[in-house]
Amino acid sequence: MFVENTYFKEASFGRAVVKKKHRGEGYGHLLVDKSLEELKEKKQSPIKISAQSYLKDFYSSHGFVAKGEEYMEDGIPHTAMYL
Repeated sequence: MFVENTYFKEASFGRAVVKKKHRGEGYGHLLVDKSLEELKEKKQSPIKISAQSYLKDFYSSHGFVAKGEEYMEDGIPHTAMYL
């Protein structure tokens, strides 16, 4: 988790991973919810994430909106998303 002006100009979080055998059990949603809760407590807004593009719908379900063109980060397609 990063407060504003640390990683991006905006607050951010990322690099959270759920083991494949536990995907679909809600742990990813819990991680995002807790991260958003912590950033809200720190009065951090807006929030920007660099989402792996295949996860856009996942993050959209938490209110994030994709902005801009897809780009490569660490050899993986990513999309900037904001809340």
